[in-house]
Amino acid sequence: MPRACLLASAPESTGADLTPRVGQGVPQPGRDQGTQVPTIAFPRPRSRSDQDWPGYRLLVHDPLRLDCGIDFGPFTIAYQTYGALNADRSNAILVCHALTGDQYAADPHPITGKPGWWETLVGPGGVLDTERYFLSCVYVLGGCMGTTGPQDVDPASGEPWALSFPVITVRDMVRAQKRLLEHLGIDSLFCVIGGSMGGMQALQWAASYPECVFSSVPIAARHAIRRRTSPFTRSGGRRSWPTPTGAAGAI
Repeated sequence: MPRACLLASAPESTGADLTPRVGQGVPQPGRDQGTQVPTIAFPRPRSRSDQDWPGYRLLVHDPLRLDCGIDFGPFTIAYQTYGALNADRSNAILVCHALTGDQYAADPHPITGKPGWWETLVGPGGVLDTERYFLSCVYVLGGCMGTTGPQDVDPASGEPWALSFPVITVRDMVRAQKRLLEHLGIDSLFCVIGGSMGGMQALQWAASYPECVFSSVPIAARHAIRRRTSPFTRSGGRRSWPTPTGAAGAI
């Protein structure tokens, strides 16, 4: 089992001002260029590399071999849990989030305050019944909300990783999740479930660790991207790529 230590995080207000502001507007096609239509702009909420995220964090010391050939570590994994493990630890479910998701599947988002992205499914008596199952939702490696990502500091340089952060694959994400489950003492999962990129993780779990997964539920996901969708995926990826300072974070 990899050496690790558990870090508990307390909620912290970001102090972000989310009050909408009326802008000067933009010229409209086909109209007098002197006529502008007022627009409402919301300040973009941002995370900070030193922010204390609600939930749990695991500091993993042993390096993780990535698909790009790098031994990456130490690194931190941020996660949330719901429900309780039974005596034989056979009721564990791993919930995998999509590209724009996070570990707060059934909790308010700590920056925006919006409800959890799967709160309609997660909870007592729900599809993912927290009175029957122990759920863990792990934020993926390379993100910007508690798990190590581009905006965090590279120990070797003392500067943020930014664009030098290694490329992370779905298989890398799953390997990191496996480290966390080993720390929690969970040898097998009753179910791995997720949608979109989370569904890809569910498929990867079944492929990489079939002996550890009783059932896999990939939703709106494929094992590979079709040729005609690749340009859209690449375009979306570039829009979420970190800035040179790494302030935005990315996957």
